[in-house]
Amino acid sequence: MLNNAYLQPIKTKAGERALLLVIILVGTALRVHQLAVKGFWGDEIWTAQRSIWAPAQIINFSLDNTVGPWTYLAGWLSLTLLGTDLQEFVLRWPSVIAGILTIPIVWALAHRLWGKGAGLVAAALVAASPYQVWYAQEARYYTWMVLFSVASTYFLYRAFEQPRRAAFWAAFSIATLLNVYNHPLSALLVALGQLPFCLLYTVRLPDLWARVTGLTGSAIAVGLGSLPLLLRITAAGQLNTQDAATVLSPSLDGLLAALTYILGELVERFGPGGWSSWIFLFCAIWGVTALVRARQHRHLVLLLAPFALAPLFFALTKYGFILRYVLFLQPLYLLLAARGVTALAGAGAWLAARFSDSNPSAQRSASRRNLGPALAAAAVVVLTLTSLATTSRAYTQAKAIDWRSLAAYLQSHAQPQDVIVARYIWAGAALRWYFDPAFQRYVFDSEQPDAAAILSGSKQVWLILPTEHPLDPDNENDPMTQLDLTIVEDWRDPRLREDVGYFPVSELPASLYVGRVDTNWIKFAEVAQPNWTDRSYSEIAPGDTLDFSLTLPNDGPRELLITYFDHPAKPIQVSIDGQVVGVLGREGGGWLTEPLPVPDGLDSMIDVTITAAGAEIGGVSYAELRPAAQ
Repeated sequence: MLNNAYLQPIKTKAGERALLLVIILVGTALRVHQLAVKGFWGDEIWTAQRSIWAPAQIINFSLDNTVGPWTYLAGWLSLTLLGTDLQEFVLRWPSVIAGILTIPIVWALAHRLWGKGAGLVAAALVAASPYQVWYAQEARYYTWMVLFSVASTYFLYRAFEQPRRAAFWAAFSIATLLNVYNHPLSALLVALGQLPFCLLYTVRLPDLWARVTGLTGSAIAVGLGSLPLLLRITAAGQLNTQDAATVLSPSLDGLLAALTYILGELVERFGPGGWSSWIFLFCAIWGVTALVRARQHRHLVLLLAPFALAPLFFALTKYGFILRYVLFLQPLYLLLAARGVTALAGAGAWLAARFSDSNPSAQRSASRRNLGPALAAAAVVVLTLTSLATTSRAYTQAKAIDWRSLAAYLQSHAQPQDVIVARYIWAGAALRWYFDPAFQRYVFDSEQPDAAAILSGSKQVWLILPTEHPLDPDNENDPMTQLDLTIVEDWRDPRLREDVGYFPVSELPASLYVGRVDTNWIKFAEVAQPNWTDRSYSEIAPGDTLDFSLTLPNDGPRELLITYFDHPAKPIQVSIDGQVVGVLGREGGGWLTEPLPVPDGLDSMIDVTITAAGAEIGGVSYAELRPAAQ
């Protein structure tokens, strides 16, 4: 028979707390290390944009969406307290805090379930977990989801143990409600996983009415607290979307294949990857076996029901499975692995005692009593080192798109009349977040109706394209296919690796291309949709210039047609290849189009410079190089 007497790693509360503090400090160091090295990726840009809003605006916006306001409010508070310098560090700091707080909560749950040894082992595994470190370094809601979910599970268990303690029911309600306002879908999955535990053990344990009363009160509190979010989501039409229809229409088609894929992903990613993940799986299975042998059925239901029901939800509903949505399952998995480690260590100590001399000396007996802790410590060291080997790659693996590096490269290489085109829906917002305010560039979608007009006449076109979706050369309607594009390789941060392996790819990787446009006309669109006129144009501040190139074979006399805003205070001076050919804008007649002669003897391509020569901002809407009128 296995006896816990063979596994007593820590004999004093002070020693246990000291080791827990060391684990928390190591976990903190892992999460803070190189926190600001990488620029934001797409979803982090959303967090950054919304975190600068006022709290009331954040709440009002988030109540209409399927992501709650908690993450953005935490970002706002972090910016308020720490300032806007090192914005990647500041906005990721709340996720780090959530990741750090998860460690002692996991320890508390494991300690409550199985004692000192299991608590420290579980805390160590969570502290060094590659996925927990990876997501603690993202300015998103994932580590908060983990924290609130584990806290909810811990306080639910404590409330069932001591149903007359109102504090536990209140803490359970608060943790659940915070989870709802962090990410409603994950909160739903957590509640779904807790339901079997509540149904099975509400009536099977003493103090039935205290437990029923506490559970009912918590359900009412969470329901009422979630009502504003639910009503706003419904009013905003979020329940009428395709995703909502998918969730509300479960199907058994492909169920087994979907479950196999999801469970395979959980095993691979919840461990350190490769063969190490199988070691973690073995420990978790041994932990389940130990619980079965010890008849700790409540613990089994508490920890295994979420693993059954959350994957089943995705498999039945065909809702797109994304591992980070169920990241809250990983601490439960590591809890089972920790139970397996302590059970294996106890088994080793028991076997050593079983096959040793029957009458050992006191010294040898004490040595055997220390064998269990030694085996557990050795196992934790091995598992932690394998985790750290994978975690170390988290610091050097680039995000799929490092918008900071991309924006810095464009800002240093793009010329004033260059055009930036991107086929990512958030590219404009992401690049503008990092562009210097003085670097005014509009990021266009090359598939919008007036794309050809926008692109024509620019010196160069910079194209940001998903690597997996190259241009279709047979698509004649795509103006990008008319360009001679060259891929740009040196825009990425040299400190980071682009190879994709264990860690997730949250958006399509990007490739950057550059190509020249040789056309004889250009439609300016810096101010794309002005509210005072029906045309787009480019502004030129007093003393500044607007530079562009146009091409037309030099087969005879040519002229340059300029459409500009005519006003006595907004004159513009036009130069071609350094020669002044005219000054326009002295009559005050609104938008006018004037031809200017092109000097003879110039090449087919001419460089045009328009200078604002007045006291007010000038405007140019269109330019065309054409044969001179006869």
